[in-house]
Amino acid sequence: MNGINSKDRFSFAKGYRARTIFLIFDILLLGILMCMMVLPLLKVIVDSIDPTSYGVRLWPRKIDFSAYEMILTTSSLYRPFLVSVLTTVVGTVTGLFIITMGAYVLIQKDMPGHVLMGRMVLFTMMFSGGMIPTYLTIKNLGLMNNMLAVIIPCSVSAYNTILMRSFFASIPNELFESATIDGCSPFGCFWRIMLPLSKPALASVGLFIAVGLWNEYMHRPTAMSICTSSFTSPTPTGRTSRSRSAP
Repeated sequence: MNGINSKDRFSFAKGYRARTIFLIFDILLLGILMCMMVLPLLKVIVDSIDPTSYGVRLWPRKIDFSAYEMILTTSSLYRPFLVSVLTTVVGTVTGLFIITMGAYVLIQKDMPGHVLMGRMVLFTMMFSGGMIPTYLTIKNLGLMNNMLAVIIPCSVSAYNTILMRSFFASIPNELFESATIDGCSPFGCFWRIMLPLSKPALASVGLFIAVGLWNEYMHRPTAMSICTSSFTSPTPTGRTSRSRSAP
């Protein structure tokens, strides 16, 4: 920091004591939090390369990559993995398109009913229809055993719509008035002004959608029947059992 040299940074002299205590406490706290996050990941890596690892061990006793070899040579895992990648990518793009368009409509103050529509979106965030209405809706739309049954419902959420609407509302309205005077259409204002200024919100909401789609396992059985083909099967949860010899 300005005005403090490296020697006085951890000095207990008068005037530096409180700051030094705070720095020591801060470093210890961050170190503990780092260990809490790194040690579980390290144990998972050790368990994956050591077939004799039992209990808590942070260093492999025997290195064996047979588990990775089995995963890479099992062709039946490729298609489910590609399906998960496809649903995540397509669902993220679809969700961003629908959410941004919906949020842009909700900030139009001259549109009749925009307040009611915003309250309806907020109501669905607090009260969900549940699994049975969702299943019946998907069935009546003819989306059973269809990739769209996983992509569309899981890519759009009321929370992300409200979040995007709040960010859109923070953009000055004078920009849209100036663009309208210059002859820009409403969609042109959305495409040329709103989206370029909303890159941080697009990145955050896109990350939320992608993580939600990638971790989605409960909605797929609702949309896919038991006799579904392997093309629509999700990626396994990763709990692949493998034989282990005694330590």
